[in-house]
Amino acid sequence: MLTAFQASPLSKLDGTVLAIEEELRAPIVPGCPDLLGRIDLIAAARNALRIVDFKTARARWGDAKVEESAPQMLLYSELVHPIAEAYGGLPIRLEWIVATKAKEPSITLHTLDVDPRRVAWTRAAFQQAWQAISAGSFYPCPSTQSCMTCPYARSCRQWLG
Repeated sequence: MLTAFQASPLSKLDGTVLAIEEELRAPIVPGCPDLLGRIDLIAAARNALRIVDFKTARARWGDAKVEESAPQMLLYSELVHPIAEAYGGLPIRLEWIVATKAKEPSITLHTLDVDPRRVAWTRAAFQQAWQAISAGSFYPCPSTQSCMTCPYARSCRQWLG
């Protein structure tokens, strides 16, 4: 996989590296704890501040996987606003570079636009989740996809309300 990445055009950085494995913490939503994010790569390119998350996967990512991963990156976009402003108000570009583990490894790039409506929705979801945690509102949320690997599956099955 490393050889595949090195051979990929995605291994050639577009821009200046500002941070690698950077831990950022800031109050993103009033009344909620600070958001803590560890961002794999922040780079200033000519036309955007690139926020890159490196992933490995067993299978190629599709649109559904990008959508599933979007909330984390949208919140990261909020954390990097001060950096973008320091670089002249560069627009923020969210990216995943995915190395697919297969007989023939592949390296793919997936991007997501920072849509203010989606950011607002994600912030509201973050706030609702914190309010539920603060109120002690825990309830099972069974899923055929998640239950098999969920560390709380046993507690979930024992829940009586």
